Amino acid sequence: MDKQEFINRLSEIKQRFQKEVDELGKQYAREHNPYKVGDIISDHIGAMQIERVQVVLGAYVSVSFNEPYCRYYGIQLKKDGTPLKRQDPTRAIFPQNIKSK
Repeated sequence: MDKQEFINRLSEIKQRFQKEVDELGKQYAREHNPYKVGDIISDHIGAMQIERVQVVLGAYVSVSFNEPYCRYYGIQLKKDGTPLKRQDPTRAIFPQNIKSK
């Protein structure tokens, strides 16, 4: 084995390793996700109906929140539960900001 072959094989191993780490993180986040599409959650800004759940991987996201987690996207709601009539009423809520379901 020459130097280039070593570098190529090492790169392949690192890619496989990272892929497995990412899959493990996605599995962890999904298993610890208490909310699903259609749920209504609220934070310090207001209420939102979840339309999409996205898994966020990695310790690079925040020092205080360094495990994989789910971020929630959806339509912001008024106090009476109807959608806002803004041009783009969508927003995101991070799990550490959720006050109630």
